[in-house]
Amino acid sequence: MPESYEYVVAAYGIWSLVFLLYVPLIKRKVRTLQQNIEALRNEDSTNTN
Repeated sequence: MPESYEYVVAAYGIWSLVFLLYVPLIKRKVRTLQQNIEALRNEDSTNTN
């Protein structure tokens, strides 16, 4: 059975993987969303005649 420090190391490893994988993905989604919002605002401002 694993020792208590092995659980701690495993938990830190899992959290590290989560941050290394998901944070860049979330940042990319936010950037894409901001670009889409900006494009919609620009489209809206050109159609306000």
